[in-house]
Amino acid sequence: MRRGFIAAAALAAALAALMTPAIATDAGPAPCRIERQAQLQLIGDPSQMVVAAAIDGSPVAMIVDTGAQWTAVTPQTVKRLHMPPDSWNGGLHRGVGSFSNSINAVARSVEIGGIRLEGRSLSVIPLAFGVDVGLPFAGLLGADFLYRFDLDIDLPHRTLTLYRNGGCRTGAPPWDVAAVAIPLVRSAPNRLTLPVSVDGHPFHAILDTGAGGSLITRPNALRAGVSAETLEHDPVILGRGAGPQEFAARTHIFAEIRIGPERLRNFAMTVGGTTLGGGDMLLGLDYLRSRRVWLSYATRQMFVAAPARGG
Repeated sequence: MRRGFIAAAALAAALAALMTPAIATDAGPAPCRIERQAQLQLIGDPSQMVVAAAIDGSPVAMIVDTGAQWTAVTPQTVKRLHMPPDSWNGGLHRGVGSFSNSINAVARSVEIGGIRLEGRSLSVIPLAFGVDVGLPFAGLLGADFLYRFDLDIDLPHRTLTLYRNGGCRTGAPPWDVAAVAIPLVRSAPNRLTLPVSVDGHPFHAILDTGAGGSLITRPNALRAGVSAETLEHDPVILGRGAGPQEFAARTHIFAEIRIGPERLRNFAMTVGGTTLGGGDMLLGLDYLRSRRVWLSYATRQMFVAAPARGG
């Protein structure tokens, strides 16, 4: 009988403990941690986000490309570094104006800002553009690497800082300036989009640090109210993307692009292609160039500081 009484008393005490509100201590809850992992200096042409890296110990330059779902190297890089093929992985790669199909290549190591990854399978994509920074151009640093971090993209000061989010649910940047939070939506593997409006019409934009300028597909430009006749009179340009060929496109000036609370008047965008895979348009470096942006993959949010003067 005594054992039954003790067991019942213990159960009652346990239930009481569960039902009693927690009492805050002077120490309070443990603060969440956002730890800086690396600060990368952007090099070369300001119209591109290029960082120094190393593949298999060989110094290279890579374009930081949040719009690329996978880190990729060029066929020339594979040949120069004697990278073995990965016959188990590969696939179709969609650019704005082209498609390419290839198997992956294996890198023994990829190093960026002191961060080292070993045994990586990398996409192989022919690229119609390169960089001129005194280092061999290797390819694109894609979202499969970047999503491990929260990104502090500070183009006015030409830096990219990688942070590890240790459970901070707010995702807010450790800045001493105010920033506007914009929710992001996962639309494909390693791809986040943000809500925007173009001349009052809602779309989802891919934040694309690999694109020098913003782009909207032709079908979505028509949805935004631009007539086919108007597009025929807009200037023709040649675009380049993740593919071996240039593509013909148009440049159109839209009356208003709205991103969060910010309204961009008379905003020029490239109009080209028919599909982007997970988004309606690309928001490129023409938008980012005068802004500091925090991209939180961990909490699916983007924070934008006030534009720098002159932006």
